[in-house]
Amino acid sequence: MTDARLEALAARYKATVASRYRALKLADLHQIPNAPCCASPKIDGELWLAELHQGHAQLFARGGRSITQGPLHAALAQLASSCEQPITLAGELHTPGTPERRPRVGDVVAALADGDHSALRFSVFDVVALNGEPAAVAYAERLRLLRDLLGKQQSAVQLVETECLPDTSRLKELTQQWVASGAAEGLV
Repeated sequence: MTDARLEALAARYKATVASRYRALKLADLHQIPNAPCCASPKIDGELWLAELHQGHAQLFARGGRSITQGPLHAALAQLASSCEQPITLAGELHTPGTPERRPRVGDVVAALADGDHSALRFSVFDVVALNGEPAAVAYAERLRLLRDLLGKQQSAVQLVETECLPDTSRLKELTQQWVASGAAEGLV
């Protein structure tokens, strides 16, 4: 059964994020305005959201999909025990990569179809809502909140590696480090 509130939240977030994306080739990085920015590796997985509050966790995606058991859900529930007010997080549901192969969305699809959630990971990259209201603060503030909540956690739930930069001068270097090396699908 689909929870209309969660479905609307997921659809609204996806539409908002998708409207801000702009695909660029490495040669076109100069088109990004030279200003402070944050950069992360793009993990090849699926966009999922997690709602956490006082020990309760809901991991869900559009279309009424949810994960309600297994190690990933247990890790989220443990994290939720430290959340005194409701918080909704956005992240990438993925499988762990190996030194030879980055995570692939097809592996997520297969794990979900098989019902084997043991290898799934949730790498968080944004705060969607806090205390039932849309997160209205700048991304740097949302990132600080995520770092406070997740720390350097190495469980099935973790924060996506994010570098905050004073300007765009290192974007080419990070693209080489994360994307050209084959470690990530792209740069966000």
